[in-house]
Amino acid sequence: MNDRPAKGIRRTGSGWQVYVRVRGEFRSKHFPPDTDLLTLKTHRSRMQARGWLAQPEPDATGDDFAADVVAYLKLKATMPSIKDRTYHLHQWRDTIGAGRNRADITDAVIGQQLEKWRAGGLSHGACNRRRTALMSFYTVMNGKSGHNPVRDVPKFRETPGALNLPTIRQATKAIGAFGPLSKSKPRLLVLLWTGWPPAQLKQITCQDIDWKAHCARLPPRRKGEGAAARVLPLLPQAVAALRLLDRREAWGAFSVQSLRARLHRACKRAKVTPFNVKTLRHLFLTTVALATKDDRVVAELAQHSNLTMARRYTEQSVNPRLAAGLKLVGRALKRRA
Repeated sequence: MNDRPAKGIRRTGSGWQVYVRVRGEFRSKHFPPDTDLLTLKTHRSRMQARGWLAQPEPDATGDDFAADVVAYLKLKATMPSIKDRTYHLHQWRDTIGAGRNRADITDAVIGQQLEKWRAGGLSHGACNRRRTALMSFYTVMNGKSGHNPVRDVPKFRETPGALNLPTIRQATKAIGAFGPLSKSKPRLLVLLWTGWPPAQLKQITCQDIDWKAHCARLPPRRKGEGAAARVLPLLPQAVAALRLLDRREAWGAFSVQSLRARLHRACKRAKVTPFNVKTLRHLFLTTVALATKDDRVVAELAQHSNLTMARRYTEQSVNPRLAAGLKLVGRALKRRA
């Protein structure tokens, strides 16, 4: 890494400094010299979000957009992604919402602001998330059939690239670099062989596992559109990982951030390109998609409410017709040689 590998990150005599400035307030934190760039960037984003969330709320008694944002966030206080929603709505509040009533904000103003953010380097996905936050704000405050200028603002087209994943062998090699008594090792193995989100693994207990039937009773998911509680089958590798988890008494809550840092260090020891904890879920679901070519199987195991997300994984697999066609071409060329 160079002296300034990214915005808000710079080298110091003892390592790296991550810093942000939110409304004139400067915040920083120092990291060891061997800290990877992804960890630095992630921490800076969290510092920035916490800085915005820590700002004092405006008076909620006024008849303006800022007061309406306060009221909306109180109504949505229990939603899982409330921190992200708060951050996005504060962005709207501090740009187009300053001193305005929500009824005075038009679709043209919203579209222009989104375009400014996009031109400033914000990704299409991030712009769409801000659009979704504002859409929900109007839906809640005005009702589903009420005034909602966001409806007439088109989404940005997102073109997700191919997932850059390690192989199963690389992932198991990295996890194998943990010590024999580590609790992180069984947790990562369970995530690798089940595809569960870390938040669900934190909620599962030994009583949720049917060891004889090789299945697990999973709690409901609240993320996105949510998913009901269900019973899912387990691979033999997953059962073995859960038994190791039980022997290490590693059930219950854990820090995903700390687990990610330990995984990155293990990757370096195993001489494997570092990857994140979330990558294990992607690797499992892609492996299922490659083996089954079935969107519904992937969606059920991923606990997705629709097939759209599942197609992200099945699209990573090779079309069997194309593969068969190229095999025939190869045979024909071999005969002509």
